[in-house]
Amino acid sequence: MRYNFSAEFLRITPPDTSFGDAWESLCYDLLVAELGDLSLQRIIAPDNGIDILHRAADSAYQCKSDERGALGSLSAIESVTSLKAAVSARPALGWTDYFYATNANYTGTAVKKILEEGSSLGLNGSQIQFRGP
Repeated sequence: MRYNFSAEFLRITPPDTSFGDAWESLCYDLLVAELGDLSLQRIIAPDNGIDILHRAADSAYQCKSDERGALGSLSAIESVTSLKAAVSARPALGWTDYFYATNANYTGTAVKKILEEGSSLGLNGSQIQFRGP
């Protein structure tokens, strides 16, 4: 089954005030449902490149979205910026694996840029994972 998580179908309800906020809330709710772990923690701005922290699994999630939800609509530059911030905050937050939770798939070129940057920051390829739509 395939879902369309675009602005056309994702409702923004308070306390969320933007599509990005609503996407983060949905990601949190989906992770709680999937993992059955209420210890997941949402990180409020400044998020240091991490929107959701799962301490029990040493995992950090960055929720990236585009209102269109179309292939290639996500910015590799913004995703790399988030990754750099998360790596800087890593000693304090103690995560091992970094996930991008997205409503659209990255292009192959974008994935390559993100993984190359991760490697330059000391992460191996298996520590960065992509959870697309």
